[in-house]
Amino acid sequence: MIYLIIADVSLIVSALICWILDQQLCERMNSVDAFNPQLHAWWHVISALDCHFGIVCGEAMRLLSIKYQQHQIKHAHG
Repeated sequence: MIYLIIADVSLIVSALICWILDQQLCERMNSVDAFNPQLHAWWHVISALDCHFGIVCGEAMRLLSIKYQQHQIKHAHG
């Protein structure tokens, strides 16, 4: 579970770095004809992956919570 959370946070930080660099360096990078890393496009790709990981993390936490509640009920009555 912790690996999913670390991956989720790492993705959003990476996406934000791409977005901030794109905002700050866009004019400079566009003036150089040979090199344009398309950071805005990477921001979209990484953000989409982060959305997926966020949903997976949320579902994993929900399922763990349900399993924990069922365990508590089982031991409270048994």
